[in-house]
Amino acid sequence: MAIDEDIIIESVQQLGLEGGENGLILEFGVALTYGFADYYAELEYEAERLFQEETEDELVRQAARELFIEAGHVCGFNTLGGIMESEAWEAVVMPMIEKQEDWIRGIIAVINALGWGRYEIVELIPGEKLVVQVINSYECRHYLEHYGTDAESAKCYLSLGVLSSIMNLIYEGKIVEKPELTETFYHQLFKENKKFVARSISCRAKGDHVCRIEVSKID
Repeated sequence: MAIDEDIIIESVQQLGLEGGENGLILEFGVALTYGFADYYAELEYEAERLFQEETEDELVRQAARELFIEAGHVCGFNTLGGIMESEAWEAVVMPMIEKQEDWIRGIIAVINALGWGRYEIVELIPGEKLVVQVINSYECRHYLEHYGTDAESAKCYLSLGVLSSIMNLIYEGKIVEKPELTETFYHQLFKENKKFVARSISCRAKGDHVCRIEVSKID
């Protein structure tokens, strides 16, 4: 049975994700919360602007951008990792999985139910490379509305980090074996033994037609 994205999206939407008294949404084995996408994006780009105003050193500016990508790594590791180890995943997605790359297709379908934008797989070479097109990314949408179309660098920071985390979790972290998603394991996977790195091929914030990201294996 092939991955049916419509079934996965409908199943996620039927969960009725609502926060409790403290605002937390306890699903998929992790604690989630609703937040304003524009607010998060504004924090990213205003922080980046401050770095740019404070220094002409491009290495420092790049380090600031890497912090936002790191936030995507953490999100992907904990949230998406938690989803892939959850009972909901076991019940809905696992019956559709026939091969390892179906894990990627399944978790992309879940992302498309979360409102981050529309993620479409352009190319997938198992264990080697993933290329994804992101349509209506909330990050780029906000940048275009408030900062223009002449960005000097790609602005899909969360998408870069999340897509890298997916490949690292599936092919290096052996998420199928349900490892405990600890801080130590995160450090091992993303600091000591990181094998997959994401890069922007094109970005609407730079004036390109579409946002496209490639995640490839490094030696």
